[in-house]
Formats: sequence, structure tokens, C-alpha cells
Amino acid sequence: MADPSPQPLAAIAECWIGRWSNDRQVAANLARGGPAAPELTRERRRMEVVRLEAPQLGPWVLFFEEMWASQPDLAHRQRVVALVLEEDQPRAQQLFFRQGPAYDRDPIDPAAVARLEAADFRHEAGCDLFFRWEAEHGRWRGEMRPCACRYQHPQSGWVYADFSMLLYPDQLWYRDRSLHLEDHRVRGEIDGFSWLLFDRIDAT
Repeated sequence: MADPSPQPLAAIAECWIGRWSNDRQVAANLARGGPAAPELTRERRRMEVVRLEAPQLGPWVLFFEEMWASQPDLAHRQRVVALVLEEDQPRAQQLFFRQGPAYDRDPIDPAAVARLEAADFRHEAGCDLFFRWEAEHGRWRGEMRPCACRYQHPQSGWVYADFSMLLYPDQLWYRDRSLHLEDHRVRGEIDGFSWLLFDRIDAT
């Protein structure tokens, strides 16, 4: 991929928008056999990312839903993302729905999401992703600031999210972890703490 620096938001959006599946990763983990270690995901997932015409939220607004095979009627992840430039660094502002649960939400028509106002979302600035171009790998890397996305867990006390994403033209990787703020221990070994690899699904 050529250097996308003249239009980084458009380049990031072009890589991110689409239909995705982790089928190939799951098939490889099943084929290797052995114990069902939490680092080797066996949960089939689908993700769809679309651009919204929502000028009230910004010029580059994306909406995505991630569905798990074990819960096909729910969106395990459902987010709105506003891409902005901050001191020449691309930033993905994560907008959380104010109404309803944070995870396992009912699917929503993107057209309905595009009509929502900024007041319908909660923006946690510490949970935004900051992207940089890695020319040697031909990809965008997005990461949260260290220990910035903090929240009070009912049983574990103060924890923080550690989320990273890699965007290629045909692959989307992400790793989502929750760690104890005091000593940085992983809060729990659950599916998703390894890197999840999604391949682009051909629209045809």
C-alpha cells in the first residue's frame, strides 16, 4: 500500500469499512487440536463496518457490529466511531450508546444510527484509538493511550482497557484486554485476549 499520509482519514476508513469474518483463524485453531486454550479463539465471528452520513457527528463516521456464532441475534460489539485529525495524528473517537447495555445489544439499522444526535452517545476520550502508519508492514496501527481507558469493575475494582487494532486492505486484527490498574495483571483469561484475525469477505 502506498503512503496514505495526504488523506489519512480516508485511507483508514477505506481499510476499515467492509464485511469481515474470522473463519480462517478459527479453522486453523480447530485443525491444530489440543486443549481449548483461551488464547486460541474458537468462536466464529462476523463484523460489518459501514460509513454513516451523519454530519452532526463528524465528516468521517463509521458504525460497526460484531456478531458471534453462539449469539447470532445479538451484536456483541456495537460502536460508532468518528475519525478526526488531532495534531496531524488520526484519532478514532469511540462513541458509546447512552441507552442500553454496553455489549450484547440488539442489531440496529445503520440508517437509524445515522439519525441519532451527539447527545445520544457517550464519548470517553481515554478510550479513543490513535493511529499511526507502519510503512514497513503496509498497515495502520491503532492503540489506546496506556492506562487511559479506566473504569470501575464491580468485582475487580479499578481496571483499564488495552485495545489495539491493525488495519490492512484485506485483514483486520484486534486485541482487547482488561487489566488491573494497580499492578497490570490481566483481569481474566477470556476469549479475545489473543489477537483476533478477520479477513475481508468478498462482496460478490
